[in-house]
Amino acid sequence: MRLKQSSHLALGRVPQDLCDRVRTALKNIEWSRQDHGRTERTLDQGLLMEMPYHVSNPHYHVIQAGSPLCLAVDSLVSFIQHRHLKNACIPIRCEIAALPPGASLEVHRDELWFHSHSRRLHVPLITNDRCWHMCEIDSNEQVYHMVADVLYELNNIDRHAAWNDGPVHRIHVIVDFMPLDFFAQALLSGQDFKDKVPAGLYAEWSKDK
Repeated sequence: MRLKQSSHLALGRVPQDLCDRVRTALKNIEWSRQDHGRTERTLDQGLLMEMPYHVSNPHYHVIQAGSPLCLAVDSLVSFIQHRHLKNACIPIRCEIAALPPGASLEVHRDELWFHSHSRRLHVPLITNDRCWHMCEIDSNEQVYHMVADVLYELNNIDRHAAWNDGPVHRIHVIVDFMPLDFFAQALLSGQDFKDKVPAGLYAEWSKDK
């Protein structure tokens, strides 16, 4: 979902203890596992794992329900849903995305059906001052840095990219929230939440590797 004339919006800080729980649960993650590697050519330097929510990509590692990591992320997502979205939205997809030192995500769009009808929120868990995100809006590039433990809403419909020139992995929790009424109507209509992107479009989940 596109923000109006903006690449991102800071919504406020997330309690450090909620972020610390996720960071602690992530300490034993082996990011070198093959199922953490992204399948998209434009994003293949990134690493990913997903929560077992309504939308998940079978090509990636899905976090086991009830595991310490799953419970920690659930608590973080629940806080965002209740405090910042006032229970008007439901999380339909959540990923933990890592970008290794020196890696980048090439310019792309996220244009699956659920992207167009959801609000994309980021919580940086581990970052450094040499991590950047770029978004093109009306042919103008906006480049910015996201601070750890701050909740951001991002415009991911327009062309965007990210890179990490720092010494450690950049790790974000990324959640797609869909308005609750719209979600209910989509379920009743039988909408495929993972509808394919148009042929030839380099976008998240287009298996163009």
